[in-house]
Amino acid sequence: ALAVEHGVRAPTPIWIDRIGLFPERAIVISHVEGGVLLSPASPIDWAAQLAKALVAIHRIQPASVDRDLFPVLTNTDGHQSETETLAALGRHPLGMDLWRKRLETLATLKPEAQVYVHSDFWPGNTLWVEDELAAVLDWEGGAIADPALDVAYCAFDMQLLGLNEAAESFVEVYREHSGRALENLRYWELLALSRPMPDIEMWVPAWQAMGVEISANEARQRHAALITAALES
Repeated sequence: ALAVEHGVRAPTPIWIDRIGLFPERAIVISHVEGGVLLSPASPIDWAAQLAKALVAIHRIQPASVDRDLFPVLTNTDGHQSETETLAALGRHPLGMDLWRKRLETLATLKPEAQVYVHSDFWPGNTLWVEDELAAVLDWEGGAIADPALDVAYCAFDMQLLGLNEAAESFVEVYREHSGRALENLRYWELLALSRPMPDIEMWVPAWQAMGVEISANEARQRHAALITAALES
């Protein structure tokens, strides 16, 4: 509802099951025409549209009563707890090196104004009509955090899809349109690299279902190459 109120393209909430009519918590949202686009004909324009959408999301200003609904994420928060992340990292050949790099970078973080973040913003959570962004989906992870969290995660997914130039353009367009320097982007990039631990193979079926031709070994190679580059930077 906040997204729609602030002009962000998203499904509109219609009905919420407040009385337990269904065995699972349920919500009805409006239908949005479109499909997932992970192999764009014009990657740079595609990336620019995603960046501008993210800028709009980060301009959402929840009222004080609404802010209580969203968790405040610290700089060490990811999709897993720190204990689970460390355990997962330990089962990857480059995992502990990545962990040490994260700790090293954590000590250099600068204060950053926190904003409303989507927290799972990546191209697979968007719908497109031809080459135009139609909607951003999957809003259940909304939180208050460093905006670089969303930027790093989305750029990381683009790199995993082999769209490195688009990923770079995405970050540049975000910086230009938001006016944010993203001082802590490096840290969130390292945290993004930790998300698919211990084996990125678990992400492959979703990509394949969305039409991406990639094998588990190709995904592992791309992930390892990105970790190696981050460790050497």
